[in-house]
Amino acid sequence: MASIKYNNGINYIPVRTNSIKDLLENRANVLLYNAPIGHTDVPESSVDAIITDPPYGSNVQYLELSHFWYPWNQDLYERYPIFELEAVANRKKGFNGAKSQYDYENNLYEVFKNAYRVLKPMRYLSLTFNNKDICSWLALLFSILKSGFTFDRMYFQDGVKNYRQTAHTKAKGSPYGDFIYTFKKVDSIPVKVYTTEEDFIYDIDNIFLKDISCSDENRNEMILQMFVDAIPLIDAFAKTYLRTKGIHHLYSHFNKKYLSKLYDTDNANK
Repeated sequence: MASIKYNNGINYIPVRTNSIKDLLENRANVLLYNAPIGHTDVPESSVDAIITDPPYGSNVQYLELSHFWYPWNQDLYERYPIFELEAVANRKKGFNGAKSQYDYENNLYEVFKNAYRVLKPMRYLSLTFNNKDICSWLALLFSILKSGFTFDRMYFQDGVKNYRQTAHTKAKGSPYGDFIYTFKKVDSIPVKVYTTEEDFIYDIDNIFLKDISCSDENRNEMILQMFVDAIPLIDAFAKTYLRTKGIHHLYSHFNKKYLSKLYDTDNANK
């Protein structure tokens, strides 16, 4: 509503186009793509800001759910949906085309690599994210930081009241609200150089596995501070180890139970 009131106040009139040239030369102000950013013709260093809301790991299988309607709505699609490009991890495994957290990370990397390419220098990428699974956090951060972005800051935004009634927030200990990240297209020097995965695991464990007293009241503030402390190390691992090696094998250690004491204090120590 705030954005609608703002647009009405400045007499904003949408002018749609199918040409990126029209947009860049101010002959139009709305351009909609129905394609991954890597499949568009957006020029390098031409975008002022990027605001996005990436898929939350394996929380929602977006394309599978929307594909239910495909037989009736084929005329709305320019091409058959490409499941391999969707940046999600599948909860069910073992079927043809099932995607792991590594696939989720790799597909996100293709997105953020192109986001970095089209964004102007010294401009910002902003996004929201939350997940109980540290694998999804790391996959997101690895993909962004390996692309070249530098972490700027992080906030927590409380959820809307009605959002408590959705399926994935009703379960005990589920996240309520979102973390808002901003990253900048600017060079930075990593805080250290990683040559082994074991060194990175040791450093991250020292942040997340220390003795804590966590409750529903302070959980989000505690997670916020932990990630603010950890992100410089995640950035260093992404820009030194991952850029050199290309792959990692961290998700067996950083698994779904890793953050359990933060999200389910009753069962974390059982």
